Amino acid sequence: MKLKKISTIIICILFMTICFLKIEIFIQSGREALNLIYKSVLPILFPFFVISGILITQTNNVFFISLLTGYPNGARITNILHKHSMISTAKARHISSYTSTASPIFVIATVGGIFLNSILAGVLIFVSHISGAIFTGLLLMGKRENDKKAIDNFDRIQFNFFECIKSILNVCGIIFLFYVGSSLLGLSPFLSGILEMTTGLSKTSNIFLACFLVSFGGISVGFQSRIFIKDFIDWKYYFFYKFLNALFATAVLSIIYVFFI
Repeated sequence: MKLKKISTIIICILFMTICFLKIEIFIQSGREALNLIYKSVLPILFPFFVISGILITQTNNVFFISLLTGYPNGARITNILHKHSMISTAKARHISSYTSTASPIFVIATVGGIFLNSILAGVLIFVSHISGAIFTGLLLMGKRENDKKAIDNFDRIQFNFFECIKSILNVCGIIFLFYVGSSLLGLSPFLSGILEMTTGLSKTSNIFLACFLVSFGGISVGFQSRIFIKDFIDWKYYFFYKFLNALFATAVLSIIYVFFI
């Protein structure tokens, strides 16, 4: 724990030092990050987080919630079911392998419509992304367990408007931090996306790279999900199935392009 605190302090000091040394890039990238958040992220996040927050109070189907609401709600609902002993640790691990997905509105509207200037591209990426998640889940499916319990007795999630606002601010803060960080380090779109998905997506016009980044999610999404799944998944397993998801999704998109476009 002490080593973790020291490492965190050192990283923060290094980041601040780089900001001072590259003050012009820091200011410019900060403006670009805020512009990205204002024009491309908030218009999607705000209404969708509120609507999905209401939707979550009506159903406990993890895949359905993840399919509609995106990162990291699948991880959050899986964690709640696990905490209430509705599913075993093994089942929670397996569910997580195919319910860590991006929302259709983000992929189709933001990635396709805004970043790639093509709604069709967004639709193709989303179909490939979900297909990749399903293939990953099937591949990692172990021995079936009898985990079917009284889900109806599960205490339903209560909608909290202020929690939605807090979640939006957290996401925007992470996007800002990683966008500025990748700019200061002069990272390519691919490496930027590996760190923070939205940042990398905003810098590329390649549909295949966009599909890979959406499906992998980036390290920042990993940190968001890790908060909920740390009791039953370690870092290696999480990034293993996210990498598989990205490979499968990109393969599906390639097949679609070869045979149908």
